Amino acid sequence: MAQEVYFIILLTVIYLVQCQYFQWNTSSNSTRNSFCSEDCRDCSVTPCVTEELCCVCKLKSGWEVGQENITPLHIEYRNVLGDSTLVNPFPSQDKSSIFEVIHTNGRLRKFPSNYCSHERILHVDFQFNKIEKVPDLSCTPYLEILILNNNALSEIRNTTFNKNTYLRKLDLSFNPIRLMDANTFKRYDGSIPYSMNLASTRIKDLDVTNFLFEGGTFCELDFSSSTIQNFVNGNNFTVSPGVKYGTNALVNFENTRITQLPNMTSFGIKSGYEFYKHLDFKVLTTNLSFTCDCIYARYLTEDFPVIKTFFIQMELDTLICSEPESLRNFTLAEIKENLLDDMTCDVGYKCPHKCHCFEQPSRNHTVINCTNADITKLPDILPWASNYSLFFGDNDIPSLEEKSYFGKVSYMQISGLKEIDSNTVKAFPEGIALDVKNHHIQKLPKELMSKNSSRINFGQVQIDCVCSDKWLYLWIQSTNNQPSTEYICSNLNKNLSNLTIDDFQCEEPVNEVLFTMMITLSVLAVLLILSTLSYSCWYPEMLILARKCFTKTRPHEKKCDFDVYISLDEKDHIQRNWVIKCLLPFLESEGYIVYLPMRDSLPGEIEISSRMNAIKSSIASIVILTEKESMENFRDIDDTIEISVIKEFELMWRLFVKQQYRNIIVLNFENIRKQFTGHRIVKAFVRTRHFVKVSSRKRNVLKEVRSRLHEPRAGDSMLNTMKNVSDFNRNIRFHKP
Repeated sequence: MAQEVYFIILLTVIYLVQCQYFQWNTSSNSTRNSFCSEDCRDCSVTPCVTEELCCVCKLKSGWEVGQENITPLHIEYRNVLGDSTLVNPFPSQDKSSIFEVIHTNGRLRKFPSNYCSHERILHVDFQFNKIEKVPDLSCTPYLEILILNNNALSEIRNTTFNKNTYLRKLDLSFNPIRLMDANTFKRYDGSIPYSMNLASTRIKDLDVTNFLFEGGTFCELDFSSSTIQNFVNGNNFTVSPGVKYGTNALVNFENTRITQLPNMTSFGIKSGYEFYKHLDFKVLTTNLSFTCDCIYARYLTEDFPVIKTFFIQMELDTLICSEPESLRNFTLAEIKENLLDDMTCDVGYKCPHKCHCFEQPSRNHTVINCTNADITKLPDILPWASNYSLFFGDNDIPSLEEKSYFGKVSYMQISGLKEIDSNTVKAFPEGIALDVKNHHIQKLPKELMSKNSSRINFGQVQIDCVCSDKWLYLWIQSTNNQPSTEYICSNLNKNLSNLTIDDFQCEEPVNEVLFTMMITLSVLAVLLILSTLSYSCWYPEMLILARKCFTKTRPHEKKCDFDVYISLDEKDHIQRNWVIKCLLPFLESEGYIVYLPMRDSLPGEIEISSRMNAIKSSIASIVILTEKESMENFRDIDDTIEISVIKEFELMWRLFVKQQYRNIIVLNFENIRKQFTGHRIVKAFVRTRHFVKVSSRKRNVLKEVRSRLHEPRAGDSMLNTMKNVSDFNRNIRFHKP
């Protein structure tokens, strides 16, 4: 009868358990056969709504709710040293059987030697043994629960649970664990166990990657009553943009030895907004004694309302500071109200000798206090900071030399100065507060005008108030605030602030801009007059010289019929013979189409008209002048109808002025002297030496004429017409091939 009652009770319990859970497939850390508590499902609506996070934290496997049979394995000790093996009481079971091993309050020193022979172990409970090391558990990939509290574990490596993706509950509490790698709980797929207990361990330095899990869902992480003192970031971890860490989970640091909040700026969280954006879990910090230094001050000044939602049971009037000594036993509420400036952090690296350097977040600056440090010059290097307050009082520093950190100085106190360099003043930011004590300055640089006079304190300065110092008067008048410095005019025996602008006895200054403009306009006017005179007086010479600088050009073939027009005194038989026997054959042998009036004029033509048309139809003109022609003036012959060289030359010049491709080559047949040159244009050619001297023995006259001409238009057709060229005596001077 008793057996029947027991059986009925057992069936009732199994039924009740089954009714309290429903089958549920989780999106992460899925067990083989998952069941969720009915507490996590709301069936008042259709269909039922399931709270996923609740199911994750109350998850049960099928073997825990009586839906699967699990076989218990037994421990069999092999010797008194705690070596053991696992024994299956039902060895005939098939390979799909699942196992659990529970052995508490034993003398195990390590896992059983054949532990890896049972791949489908789901539950291991070895609490209250003497196990010293957790082996690689990758051989049991289906492991779901591992209980190892109250053992002798000293370290946990980040490879221990790397492949146990089904592990959801891990208890390592009450172990003398001193070493725990970064990313200890993170598996190869990025998942982590839902529940992790490391309470009462001996961990001193906790890496931030062991409680900041990127994309990892978990419910509870317990470090309570452990010996954690510091937060470290050994892998230089930084938060990823747009990623939340934790899912409304709880991290318990209650009763630990933590004295500081982690320096969250080191891994990318710089404000309360960043807290809200990235950290999605709660932290329990009951019974902690904080070191109230600069790190905590950053959060306390601006971000506490947001941080308060992150830390459970954290109130300003309940948290008490243990360090530094000046803030000991003060609550955070009292500190925030009156003692916020005392929350500082000492900086030792690169701090000058005999100086005290510290960060002071409440004023957003780093203080370099070298008061009475027996220094005679400013240090070259300071600890890094974005804003400095420098105290160099009670020292003897004669000069203020420019330093690389001057651009980040908001306040400087200095004593012993004898001079201030203007470049140094330029290096300071505009809003600097400068306090100069016990100085011997007699002259102030004008560059001080770029600073706020009410923030510059020289104590008392004796100066001579002369015109050159009028800027000082204007500077102190530029601000509505009373200047900190007392400026005494030694020559007037008055305070500078009591003077007027007329007391400086300055002469009316010359308007430098207007003076410069007048000088510039005067120079331009002189240049314009000179250019006009030069143009009117020297225009022919300027045009001749300008044309020499241009490359010889040739117009379109339709514009001109001839390459060269030769103008000479046909009555002069010497000129005529030289042209016919030397110049003409040479040019035609070079391929030029030459117009020679005495040869090419047609009978019955009007001679003047035909010559004028020929000149207009020629690219270049060769004019043979003698001193007789050069003494003529065009005005004397303008009304005549007689043909003359100088009349043809006048037409050539008019065409030369109008058309850039025109070319005039003057052949000085006699030694024309400049003083006997009456014709203005001829004189211009003589002055510029732009002619070919026929009587020259140093140059080949024909080749020089050729060098001043353009390339011929006739091509090779004319080359075959003349096989050789003779000199004046009909002797062959050179042959043409």
